[in-house]
Amino acid sequence: MQKIIRVMMMSAALMGLVGQLALGEDQDNNEDLYHYLEGRYIVIGRVINGAKTYQCTVDLVYEKGRLGVTRKINGLVIKGEGRIEHALGTDKADVLRVRYIQDGKDYEITYVWNSDLDNYPRLSGYLYESGKKTDSPGLEALFRDHAQK
Repeated sequence: MQKIIRVMMMSAALMGLVGQLALGEDQDNNEDLYHYLEGRYIVIGRVINGAKTYQCTVDLVYEKGRLGVTRKINGLVIKGEGRIEHALGTDKADVLRVRYIQDGKDYEITYVWNSDLDNYPRLSGYLYESGKKTDSPGLEALFRDHAQK
């Protein structure tokens, strides 16, 4: 019985140590994650407060400590910036927030991501005009463009 208790105590101590190492990881150091997200994406979206859909491309490029975002839609090129931030709430989940200006208006997209079956990132998010409330945010789904090298 004592042997079982000792094994359980050692296991608990080991799990605590592993947990401390994981929690001690620097939250501000997201360089690997930015590199993982880099690439060209095909976007399928829906406009804010409407039913109109669109398709475009988005390039994410990480250099000099920032994630540059270039949106290309209907011949228009829009540049912005993305950052890994914590979403509101108790779980403090990481999200990718992209901010850009189009036609004099500030926009923000909050993306979450997962890996597809080939371990490429797949993102989906809500599009808002910064500082404005809406009952119908824009929607976007980003798929890695495998044809682009």
